[in-house]
Amino acid sequence: MKNSKMGRSLDLSGLQYSEKGVTLGFMVEGRTKYTLAQEAESMDLTLSQYMQLIVENRNEDKGLYLKDKIQVLESVNETNEEHIQSLESKMELYERGVLVTLFEKYRGQTISYTDNEGISRSQRINECKDIFKVIISTIKI
Repeated sequence: MKNSKMGRSLDLSGLQYSEKGVTLGFMVEGRTKYTLAQEAESMDLTLSQYMQLIVENRNEDKGLYLKDKIQVLESVNETNEEHIQSLESKMELYERGVLVTLFEKYRGQTISYTDNEGISRSQRINECKDIFKVIISTIKI
């Protein structure tokens, strides 16, 4: 079977028996491609992989599978965002206030201190967590 449009013929014979992938190309508006690319990225897929999913699942029943997968990925994304917000709020301890002030004051220096067991120690201050370590190890519980 041959289809012809705009002077070019398309040979479809044998395609239904092809086991190898074949290229399918078509034109879309730039904003459509942009939207599809964003959707693909949100699903951690390449645009090509996403388009393949859409084409292969173009029947309504299969389309529901794709919608379900998108909903699952959106839920995972939402959970990840909540986790990130939680971690960011915990990181505020390191990024603000007394720890940062002490870190800036002692950065690059070695601090001598006595730990909570009475042992003299020293700690080089290279990161904010070094200040935190010194403070925590001096507290007697």
